[in-house]
Amino acid sequence: MFTLGVILALCLLYTLIFERVGFFLSTVIFLAAIMFFLNGKKKWLLNIIVTLVVAGSSWYVFSYLLEISLP
Repeated sequence: MFTLGVILALCLLYTLIFERVGFFLSTVIFLAAIMFFLNGKKKWLLNIIVTLVVAGSSWYVFSYLLEISLP
């Protein structure tokens, strides 16, 4: 139940900062927070790599392949 509450709080934070800081930065913050919460600090390198790859590839797909304008 605690894990669900934390993830819901992070989702709410993501929606609040999305317009202000933009897609890429807000997605990196959101994914990094979830990855560090679920995997812990011991897997910090994996957390950072996964976060950057997922955020970067989704930005690329939306911006260049689908030609969708992101904030």
